[in-house]
Amino acid sequence: MISQNDEKSKGFAEESQQNRPGYWAVIPASVRYDDQLRPNCKILYAEISALCNRHGYCWADTPYFVAQFGLGERAIQKLLALLEDRGYIRIEIVQNDDRRTFPYQPEERK
Repeated sequence: MISQNDEKSKGFAEESQQNRPGYWAVIPASVRYDDQLRPNCKILYAEISALCNRHGYCWADTPYFVAQFGLGERAIQKLLALLEDRGYIRIEIVQNDDRRTFPYQPEERK
């Protein structure tokens, strides 16, 4: 018989595994060769692709990227806004102000 604690531990382990960065990051040619994007923007796109879960979105928030890249919150927000304005990502705000960031593949861009 599985106890409630075992179920909680299993759920926590699955969630923790889901939020781990992938071993590979993808930067499509359209992002790599876009002269309007700064190098940090391209690396941020790669990190977003590496952090996508099985549902196709990146779970990480601005504080996570601030900690990873050593940039300020405003700098990360500007980079995300530029990626979104250029059509490389789509950001959705869901319950409790959680954010889901969807990277677009080249054929999906506007």
